[in-house]
Amino acid sequence: MLVKRRLFLKIIIYTYILLGFIIFNNKITFAITHIQLKPQLKEIKVKNFKISMPTLSPDHKIIAFVNIAPSKIPSLNEPFPHPVEGILYVFNINENKIEKLTDKIILDDEPFVSWSPDSNFITFGSKGEIWIIDVQNKKDLLIRNPNKNRVKTYPGYYQDYFHSPSWSLEGSIIAVRNVDDIWLYDLKLKVYAKLYSPPEKFRSATDTGDLPSLVWSNDSTKLAFDLNKLVRPPDKIKERYIKGISVIDVKTKKVEPIVGVSENIEYYPVFSTDNNYVAFFSRKNWDSKPMIFINDLKTNKSIEIADCEDECHMLSWSQDGSKLYFTTNKALWIVKIKKLTKPTIEKKIIVKGVSDLSDVFWLPKGDTIYFLKPVEGGKYSFGILKL
Repeated sequence: MLVKRRLFLKIIIYTYILLGFIIFNNKITFAITHIQLKPQLKEIKVKNFKISMPTLSPDHKIIAFVNIAPSKIPSLNEPFPHPVEGILYVFNINENKIEKLTDKIILDDEPFVSWSPDSNFITFGSKGEIWIIDVQNKKDLLIRNPNKNRVKTYPGYYQDYFHSPSWSLEGSIIAVRNVDDIWLYDLKLKVYAKLYSPPEKFRSATDTGDLPSLVWSNDSTKLAFDLNKLVRPPDKIKERYIKGISVIDVKTKKVEPIVGVSENIEYYPVFSTDNNYVAFFSRKNWDSKPMIFINDLKTNKSIEIADCEDECHMLSWSQDGSKLYFTTNKALWIVKIKKLTKPTIEKKIIVKGVSDLSDVFWLPKGDTIYFLKPVEGGKYSFGILKL
């Protein structure tokens, strides 16, 4: 009788294990665990306007964000029919307090802000110029732009219009871009040096589009950026987008295009903690669902991790670099990267109290994920998830 019970128990266990092998978007994966996490939630009120591009400080204490509102009177020349302006604010997590940092205007095509590694300063773009602000004393410092031109309106040619500064994790360099070129600003010497300029056939000339921010490797030796942008013809709106990702070595200036899938749109690169890999999204076109890839920088080979079930909104690495996190509209996923050639979907996490994740701002920091979700009437729900 005991033997039969043991045999029955083994059958149940093996059946459960077999069911653990599931097809996840045409990929066989193992050991998916469906669990629910209840985040620590608090409500914050953002007066009148709405949050854009929140960024968490390195010490995890403050969230900087652009308070965006449509301009009643356009302050810049077209081409944008509805220019949007914003002001930089900070949300102190522990004190649950929101404060304005500066009166400098941040436009809707330059909303990226970047923290210094010590969490004391923020750099941002304002009307083509680059600024640093002291978070504690709320003092602005203009570091101009590489061409030292004051840009009051959108120029016909965007080489004088700089934005999306990115502070290196080492702390002494800020990377800055315009539509094509990348520059490095040395905070000690207070000078710019050009890092990258594309071949003439890749230069976009007249349209910044929605340029992604520059992404530093964790050792501050490399930068990931979009390879080029196509100019948007009036009758072919969807042809102006990112066409690949490149990584540039800051010291040697050697540019290495990341190989994903031929002719796909690749974007939002994220370096692993050991700087050996870059995770990124890729689409066949902007009407298709994104796929997630990991590129081995040593071999420049990319492996597809998953096809998203709907949309994907976040890519981040675990602290030890063994896992990759991403979200879809309904769940948060954890991918175990024991071997790059055999990634497995380890967990599917349902976040309690947050049914739709599509409009959430994700702020990952290692194995802790902070997020902001709009509720209504200028209110946001702030949460912390420990993975």
